[in-house]
Order: sequence, then structure tokens, then C-alpha cells
Amino acid sequence: MSVNLKHAIPFEKRHNKWGKNYFTIDFEMSDKLTASQYENQYDKYAVRPVVGVIEIGNHKIPMTMKELERMKETIYDAMYQVEAAYRLGKLK
Repeated sequence: MSVNLKHAIPFEKRHNKWGKNYFTIDFEMSDKLTASQYENQYDKYAVRPVVGVIEIGNHKIPMTMKELERMKETIYDAMYQVEAAYRLGKLK
């Protein structure tokens, strides 16, 4: 199951005003993930299961929940850094 339904918008209706990768960003949840794997993933001895695949452009990256959490934190921090640089007048 896809998060952003990237195939719902026809290619000819896509544009680049939001960036060249905007319409290719998506997350596909793994159909092999079980409830027991999800419940046990935070056990320190458990092997972290792949919960899905992040897709950006032509790149597909398998992700665990911990990696998704880290990505969320990094994206939030990146957005904050750009906004702070703008507010402080650091942009040229």
C-alpha cells in the first residue's frame, strides 16, 4: 500500500514547481510485516524488521521503524535550520 499514491496523478499533469522529485517521494509498506515482528521490534535483542520501502526518484531504500524515526527527526531539523537561517538573515 502506497502512502502518496504516486501513480494517481498522470505524468502529463505533473510539474516541477515544487521540485523535480516531488511526485516521486513515496513509502510502500511491506506486505511481509507481521504483527509479532512489529510488537517485538523494540526488544533490544530483536532483529529490526523492514517495515517498508522509501522511494525518492529512482532510489528505493528499505527502512525499519527506527530508521523512519531518524529520517523524520532529520527532516524536521533540516526544515528548522533553513527557516532559522532565513529569519536570521543568513541567506544571500
